Amino acid sequence: MDTRIMKLRRWRLVTLLGAILTTFGLVAFYVDVAAHFKFDFIEQHYTAFGVCILLGTVIVFVGCIGWAKLRNSKVRAIMAAGIFAAPFFALLIGSPVDGINIHGPSAITMMLVLPFSALALILLIMAAAGKRRIDTLGQ
Repeated sequence: MDTRIMKLRRWRLVTLLGAILTTFGLVAFYVDVAAHFKFDFIEQHYTAFGVCILLGTVIVFVGCIGWAKLRNSKVRAIMAAGIFAAPFFALLIGSPVDGINIHGPSAITMMLVLPFSALALILLIMAAAGKRRIDTLGQ
């Protein structure tokens, strides 16, 4: 199998792992609020779920940049749009549970807007640089 395909699959897997970790932590916080804090396991391991969100965000950041390096400009721009929309989509999905409460899990979700927006901006810059490089090669 081609090494480029193997690298692409590896970066996709890394990105998926980060997304799963981030989602796992956020879902645990939303489940805790939805169950009115009846799960002692979640409250006793609150820090572990927070670390899942933090590590997941870092892994998504690194994985998306690695993945985007192997893709063309169009895919990079689509990835940037999806990554920018992801925390807002999570807020939309979680809002029936607790609304937009700055003392609940939606505050943690809102904190993801900044790093995901930065990642989307980086991917857009990568997309623009990739197009520019291709355009100048023909001259």
